[in-house]
Amino acid sequence: MEMNKLMIVCAAVMMISVCGTTENVYAKCKRVRATSKVKVVRSMDFAGGKYAGETDAKNLPHGKGKTLKNDGTIYEGNFLHGEPHGKGKRTFADGDVYEGDFLHGEPDGKGKQTFADGDIYEGDFARGKPHGKGKWKYKNGDAYEGNFVNGKIGAPELGSL
Repeated sequence: MEMNKLMIVCAAVMMISVCGTTENVYAKCKRVRATSKVKVVRSMDFAGGKYAGETDAKNLPHGKGKTLKNDGTIYEGNFLHGEPHGKGKRTFADGDVYEGDFLHGEPDGKGKQTFADGDIYEGDFARGKPHGKGKWKYKNGDAYEGNFVNGKIGAPELGSL
């Protein structure tokens, strides 16, 4: 009789895994269907903190997930082979929040940075800094809209011709 119950539970777990909607409590992981592949969703220690989400074959964060670093920084969004990559949101321990595009772990592309002091930058980012077209709104109500270069207001220097 016990064997029949175990077979029913195993069959239910297999069906849930294929459907990708519920937690497999016995294995302490979830299976979700993403396109035609099944990815494992895990909770684990990772790079100075904790990670919960999809992983690749090397058990690196890959797909959707969330990290909580030991310094209090939280990232939630897409990962590519262990790095934030694609759309995501990073909340820093000091209260700063970046939401937008990531490339190889850094803000890169379109995004919005809200600073704990009340300032807001929205626009283009490159290698983690405002770079390109954007708008900086200061907490006092002033604003600058225009070009940013490597995190600073202004046009790039052309150098001597």
